[in-house]
Amino acid sequence: MGWFVHSGGCWVLGSGSVNSTLERTIPPHVARREKAEQSCPRRHRYSDFSARNSQLLSPCVACRAVQYLSQDWFTAAHAAVQVNEASAPPTRLTIDQRVGEQIRYRVVIERDACSIAPIKDSHEVDAADAVFDQEMHTAVSIAQGYTDAHQAFLLGHIRYCGNVNVLIERRDAFEWLQAALAPLMATTSFD
Repeated sequence: MGWFVHSGGCWVLGSGSVNSTLERTIPPHVARREKAEQSCPRRHRYSDFSARNSQLLSPCVACRAVQYLSQDWFTAAHAAVQVNEASAPPTRLTIDQRVGEQIRYRVVIERDACSIAPIKDSHEVDAADAVFDQEMHTAVSIAQGYTDAHQAFLLGHIRYCGNVNVLIERRDAFEWLQAALAPLMATTSFD
């Protein structure tokens, strides 16, 4: 018996009967990949599959649920904005987000230099163009689409510090950020 690669799968020479035929069988490394792809609800393909060592190197990142505002979420969000940074607006916008007492992070939007990262020490960062402060339940409601930031601001659930004109002038940056994070937000867990 031997493996013969054929477009769309592997084939093995059948045995047993006088009329031997080629029967399609799936080698173990392909079976693992196909099983993983079938378990992906959106049928994403794995670009990180290595035929050389015949193993799946990582789970489907597009479908792996991450907890909102966890370290994994920040890592995925940073990757999402970096992948899309070539389409970011050319004007730089720096936004600091404060969620509750514990979570602080910075969003930088600028063509070819986008990032989202937790703020470790607030004394070591430059001033932001805008600072938004809200409780976790407000941030979660906005992220899930139960309310929008404008309504939350009008109701006093979001506090803002900065020049309002900067937000108006650079609203395209917020639209870009929403589009860049949309695939991640579709798989974010809010438990």
